Parts: sequence; C-alpha cells; structure tokens
Amino acid sequence: GLSMVFGFVRQSQGLVAIDSEAGRGTTVSLYFPRAHAQPPRTESPADAVDELPALLGGGHALLIEDNESLRDVIAQLLADFGYQVAVARGEDDVANQPASARFDLIVSDILLKGAKRGPQLVQELRARHPACRVIFMTGYADSEQLEAGTVCLRKPFDRRKLLRAIASLQS
Repeated sequence: GLSMVFGFVRQSQGLVAIDSEAGRGTTVSLYFPRAHAQPPRTESPADAVDELPALLGGGHALLIEDNESLRDVIAQLLADFGYQVAVARGEDDVANQPASARFDLIVSDILLKGAKRGPQLVQELRARHPACRVIFMTGYADSEQLEAGTVCLRKPFDRRKLLRAIASLQS
C-alpha cells in the first residue's frame, strides 16, 4: 500500500515524508502543490438519469462478475437502465445458462476465478449470440487485447460511464 501512496503522490508532483520513532509510532505526511485553478464543472447525477430514456432500449443482459458486492451493484444499474439481468459468477454459471436464453448485452469482468477468463467465456457465448454487444470490465491498467466491437471499462466506474459504454455500442 505504501508504494501505491508514494506513486500517487509523486504523480501529483507532491512529496511524502515519513517520521518513525520507537515507542511513539509513525507519522506519514503527504504534501501536494497548491491548486490555483477552479475545479472543473461536473454534471449532477440527475443529468445521467435524464439521458437514460434517449440512450437505452433495455433488453436482456448477462453480467459475469465474481465479486458479489460489485455484481449486485452493476446488476442493479443494468436493471435501472431497463435490462432484465441474468448474473453469473464464472464459467460454471455461464455453462448453466439455459440454451433458450438470449442476450442483447454481456457485461463481463476480464479476470475471473476459475480456469476461463472473461474474454474466453464471451467468445463461447457469442457463438450462440453473435449479435450480442459486449462490455468488459477490469481493475488493471494493462488488459489483454480484446476483440473489435467491444468496450472496456476501467474499475471503478460510475453509473454515467456504464451508461455511456452501453450507448456507444448502440450506435
């Protein structure tokens, strides 16, 4: 963790000072340059909600994510966007999807627990759902080469980024 803090602070042109004294503990001080510019204007979350009807048509989505809490949040976002959502933790859950299931959108983590990674599972699913749109998610800066026609979201992402990723696939 300390190396990540150091990297973030240095990237921001700051300094890290560590003072440690036996019996008293350690103090970590972070120093950042003063910001003189006005912060950029950000849109309110309500703006994203206003865009929803124009951008999304809903449909059936398959979410493949092995982290339960993240899976629950993303499934709720997809449901809020009008999708009927099926969830899978990994390759076993994907294999157990009914043969009659049809998906308009697949949202998959790249790295999953188990033998198969997200892109392998998606490739297999696309054999049954060739027109399916795909969004990959990753928490890692370097991700593998993904097939054309897919979008990759970097974790963490917010509602607006997911919305824009879905919209970019509909055009």
